[in-house]
Amino acid sequence: MAQVVPFPVAPGRRLQLALDRLMEAQQEQRRVVREFQEAMRDLRSGTARLGESLGDLDSELRTVGHRVEEAREASRRLEETAARM
Repeated sequence: MAQVVPFPVAPGRRLQLALDRLMEAQQEQRRVVREFQEAMRDLRSGTARLGESLGDLDSELRTVGHRVEEAREASRRLEETAARM
C-alpha cells in the first residue's frame, strides 16, 4: 500500500514532487504490465501443452476402447463356441 507523505509547502516544489511521483508510478505500472503479459504468455503456452496432452489422452482412450470392444467380441465368440460343444 502506498505511503502518504505530506507535500512540501513551496508550490513549485510541490508540482515537481507530484510529477516525480507520477513518473515513478508510471514506471511501476509498466513493470507490472510487462510481468502480467509474461504471465499470460506462460499461461497460453501451458494451456497449449495441456491441450496437446488431452488430445493424446483422448487418442489413447479411443484405442483402448477399440481393443476392449475387440476383446469383448472375441470373448462372445468363444462363449458361443463353448456352448456349441
